[in-house]
Amino acid sequence: MGRLKKSIPRKRQKPCLSGEFGADGPTTAASCRSLGSVPLAVRGARSYISPLGEVPEWSNGAVSKTVVRFAYRGFESLPLRQLPQGLRTRAGDLRHGHDGLEHLVLDGTLASHEIGRAMTTQKAVVVRAPGGLDKIEMRDIPDPGQPGQGQIRVALHASSLNFHDLLVAKGGIPADDGRILMADAAGTVEAVGDGVTEFEVGDNVVSTFFPQWLDGRPFNKVGDFRGTPGDGIDGYATTHAVRSATDFTLAPRGWTHAEAATITTAGLTAWRALITDGGLKAGASVLVLGTGGVSIAALQIAKAMGASVIATSSSNEKLARLRELGADHVINYRESPEWGREVLTLTGGQGVDHVIEVGGPGTLAQSIKAVRVGGHIALIGILTGRQGEVPTMILMAKQARLQGLIVGNRREQQDYVVALEQTGIRPIIDRSFPLEELADAFRFQESGGHFGKIAIEW
Repeated sequence: MGRLKKSIPRKRQKPCLSGEFGADGPTTAASCRSLGSVPLAVRGARSYISPLGEVPEWSNGAVSKTVVRFAYRGFESLPLRQLPQGLRTRAGDLRHGHDGLEHLVLDGTLASHEIGRAMTTQKAVVVRAPGGLDKIEMRDIPDPGQPGQGQIRVALHASSLNFHDLLVAKGGIPADDGRILMADAAGTVEAVGDGVTEFEVGDNVVSTFFPQWLDGRPFNKVGDFRGTPGDGIDGYATTHAVRSATDFTLAPRGWTHAEAATITTAGLTAWRALITDGGLKAGASVLVLGTGGVSIAALQIAKAMGASVIATSSSNEKLARLRELGADHVINYRESPEWGREVLTLTGGQGVDHVIEVGGPGTLAQSIKAVRVGGHIALIGILTGRQGEVPTMILMAKQARLQGLIVGNRREQQDYVVALEQTGIRPIIDRSFPLEELADAFRFQESGGHFGKIAIEW
């Protein structure tokens, strides 16, 4: 059992508050500064005092840039009388550090396995840099503890896959090493912090894609993914989360967690494209491309609003399913590569009012051909690539609006939830995987064989 390393000169230290170990732990006294300034860290089987600013991580005996103080979150969620035997202290030994977290100040030496016993952990699926489906792994992470002011603790039970998640997982969008994956999440509120009035314990909730975007038009901070779970910040491929209450909305009543998890990205994208940006009205015409989550949700919304829908796919079997969902006309784009012209024929030469464009450069020219003069193209996806030629002359002549968009804000999500409850729309989930098989779920997504959404449940 290692002793405390006094890496700071003794003359600069001041004593910790008095704590004690039980009979199975050492009682050797040591001086140290408050843990708020000098975190206790673990390296292998040793415990030591780290100087201010040098903050190692407790992670399988390794030392990295991530702060060790998260190991102490486990203590915060335990009444002191419930601390493991051999690790007893007094209430006065809990102190708030400069980082805003509570730290346990102890007097003596401590083996790393005893910290492990005191810290509650949970499972999470992460991706190691530089990305790739073979770099996805499940690991233990510290439990997030109890919610603070304005926060809620959510027991997470489901997520759903999106193209954006796949890009992060494969390294197409670079993310930090060890990033917890997945933007979508649904679960049940386990605890609420002070000041939270919107949610109660037991409420079923669903996450938001841009936690910082509560209402209004897009602004600079939603022009990238730095604040998006599973990309710029840790996502929801884990069992519990403590986040701001505004990072979630209520889920539709009576929905499963897997169904609710489809709202965050795909469902809200379709809603914003047609309702917020498109101003869809009864009797309008809508073109949806393919049978992914956004396109299926858009078909359902359009039919619920009284619009007519033309849908495309390269699979005749999927085209039959699209008809079952209410599509008025279907086109096999592999058999009809000039499907934009076929859309014009189906609409009497007029074109459609709205196009849900998920393909990007490989399909945009046909979408511009298919839209009516003065129509609206919602540019949502880049499934065929990130850049390409745009027939600007035709777009200008048609005086059509080409609107780029990425998901939507929290208020729009709340409106969408109300509409889902009123219309009775339910998402189409092709297949569900357990959390530990997330990499296999991405492989299934890559195959393109799914119809609607792919869910993860745990």
